[in-house]
Amino acid sequence: MNDSTPMKKWLESNKKIILVIGPESSATRAFSHALNNHSSIYKTAEPVRNNHSDILDEFWLNIETEDLHKAKELFPEIPSGKIILTRRSIPHGLKPGMKAIYKSCPKLQTFKDLCDDLQYQILLIITSRSLVPNLISWSSERSSANGSFSKAFVQYQMAYREIFKFIEHNDLAYLLVSAESLSLDQEDLIKSIYSILGFSEKNFSIKAKPDLNFDRYKQYFALRNQKAIEWPPRDFKESNEA
Repeated sequence: MNDSTPMKKWLESNKKIILVIGPESSATRAFSHALNNHSSIYKTAEPVRNNHSDILDEFWLNIETEDLHKAKELFPEIPSGKIILTRRSIPHGLKPGMKAIYKSCPKLQTFKDLCDDLQYQILLIITSRSLVPNLISWSSERSSANGSFSKAFVQYQMAYREIFKFIEHNDLAYLLVSAESLSLDQEDLIKSIYSILGFSEKNFSIKAKPDLNFDRYKQYFALRNQKAIEWPPRDFKESNEA
């Protein structure tokens, strides 16, 4: 009888990947930047907070374009004992600098199948944010929502459905984290995640906004008063539909 849990399998593996994933505007980049502070995470250069680059960007690009042979060829050589950290938001641009397309989703199952071929175990760190600030930030700043609160909400629902279907289908380990916890707990949160992941202790500092959502709530209520938010939401069949 195999009583090994998905988390135990990940912890005991010599080849590990952490996939930070969540809806757009849910702090995937902020969490990736914070987690990158540990020396156990393999990186080619010091992380830059506003830099969208990812060590597996070329790997992901060839997954999305279905050149799986090239994807495996481009998978980086990782020093022994190091852990890969990669990030995807849903939806996600095909490559850095490219706008995300409405209701597009990374090819997560293909990613998992290739990781199996390469004998890597995957752990997901799923990001979240308070609902209204997430949707207001998304509709204001992300092209996939095209300024629409409804489009942001439809994709928010889709993102978590896709993530948990992927987890259930593959019996994967995962952790849930929130943008607000990063803002409030800062280093303590990241240190506790390091501990859960079996990392050694590490001293570092994090700069986070204590008023992360304040302006987003103001923006939301102003828009509601102007009757500028479409609610209840409707689905949009075309990515360019107004």
